[in-house]
Amino acid sequence: MSDSPQNLPPVRRDLRQPGAPSSLDQRFRTTKGAERKPPARGLMLTSLLCLLVWSGYNTAIYVAMDTHFPKNFVNFLHGVRAFFPMLAGLIAAAQLARRRSLPRWLSFSPLILLLLYAMIGLASSILVSPQALVAGYWALQYISVIGVVFAIASGPEPEAHLARFISTNWACCAAVCLGLLAGIPVLGGLAPTSKTAGSPLHIMAYGKVRDEVMGMTGPRSTGLGRFAGILLLVGLAKLLHDRKDKKTLFIWLPLMLAGGVALLLSQARTSWISVVIAAALLLARAPTRWRMPIIMLTLLALPLVWLTGFGHTALLYLTRGREFDPTLSGRTVTWAKGWQALQQSPWSGLGFWADRYFLNGWNVHNTLLDALMQSGFLGVIPFVIAIVWIWSGILRFYSTKPAREASSLPGELVAVMTFLTVYSVTEITCSFYSVGWIAMAPFFAHVQLRAYQNARKRRAAPFLPAPARGASLMDARPVAPLPGRDFTSR
Repeated sequence: MSDSPQNLPPVRRDLRQPGAPSSLDQRFRTTKGAERKPPARGLMLTSLLCLLVWSGYNTAIYVAMDTHFPKNFVNFLHGVRAFFPMLAGLIAAAQLARRRSLPRWLSFSPLILLLLYAMIGLASSILVSPQALVAGYWALQYISVIGVVFAIASGPEPEAHLARFISTNWACCAAVCLGLLAGIPVLGGLAPTSKTAGSPLHIMAYGKVRDEVMGMTGPRSTGLGRFAGILLLVGLAKLLHDRKDKKTLFIWLPLMLAGGVALLLSQARTSWISVVIAAALLLARAPTRWRMPIIMLTLLALPLVWLTGFGHTALLYLTRGREFDPTLSGRTVTWAKGWQALQQSPWSGLGFWADRYFLNGWNVHNTLLDALMQSGFLGVIPFVIAIVWIWSGILRFYSTKPAREASSLPGELVAVMTFLTVYSVTEITCSFYSVGWIAMAPFFAHVQLRAYQNARKRRAAPFLPAPARGASLMDARPVAPLPGRDFTSR
């Protein structure tokens, strides 16, 4: 009967309650939780460092050096925030000191060459400049941006942190651009729209420069055009990447339209030319199926531009109703004076902010000449090499758009880098602490990181030799694993 299937022995069930987790399990769970939290905290720190870098915009050390400082609470805020970029640099330096070394891909990169350029300029600021304290301040502001990018890019997940830095840059550009647009009716007489020729609206926002607005230097039409151009190009890059994305449709499309209105109101000629060139390059990297329609539309539009007189209207808009000025509003004269001033210290330069001290307060309006005046020929050589290096990487890794590009960041990088590079011909961008430098600095790291990742993929690709003649992979018999071995786990 005991062997009968109707009288099977009862199955013993283990109804014991699970015991408390062991110390090893607790340690593992704690470690997993700790690994999940740092990325969020790290991204918040990246955003904070970026905002600290931006806090020095449109203020300087001379606000705090005034004998009547602080005049009021607003003046106190401007004087204090002038040192926030250096505070961000100190926080970044502490992070770098804790990590003790830079990653291999950052140890020799365009940012290292720009750091060399800045250190030569810092030495000239101390030894040559007539205002060593203020010149040294601007040099440290510039170096602080490099230090922040180093700290962000040398940590875990550098690509995500660089993307956060770049997106925070766009948020700041959008906030300033919208603020300047809102300031036209709100500020009234402090931000007048002057009459201008050539514009279809017959007005130019911030055409009359005020010495001070709310304790800061008065805004200019060129500044409005710069922010508007960046906003317009970032929105276009996002729209070309995914026109169905809700964030693009409900956030970036309105911002793009606001940037277009601001650019039209500014009548900033350099910004307009830079936007057109950058937009053309952005459209050129579109997928192959888009290129032929774009070329056909362009060819059809050229006769219409000529017949409708739109080209003549655009020329009047850019020249503001005047004849073409070969001096570029006096810039070529300033360039000649800057070259003459450089002869006082051609090898090491005259220190940061040299154009203001040696050109009677004038802006040199050229990035390359500004770098040459600040750090001489010794500093401009690594500066130019860094620019050429970064552009070779852009043309190599970002000039064409893959079929399934993960994000719009490569397109944004191409567009904004092109905009600021063309813009640097008649304005100052990456040679001095400015909006252009804050926007471009993370691009130098992002392009170098992409080159390093691409090199690693090529080295890690397995070498597959071609099969011998006459051999067939289908004829090969599977080899059974040896007893006690599991080949699938290797």
